[in-house]
Amino acid sequence: MFYCSSGGSEPLSVAKADILKSVITEKLTTAAQEIFAVVERIVTDYEAEASGF
Repeated sequence: MFYCSSGGSEPLSVAKADILKSVITEKLTTAAQEIFAVVERIVTDYEAEASGF
């Protein structure tokens, strides 16, 4: 389990749901960025190919 120190003697536990939400958000953001990069590359290639006609 993850803990944050509050400066006192009692650690504050971070809810597992918050940790899971953070991990999922990070993974989905990365996936979306990778997908967008591929789509952008494909569109650029199609535009270059179409301009050759």
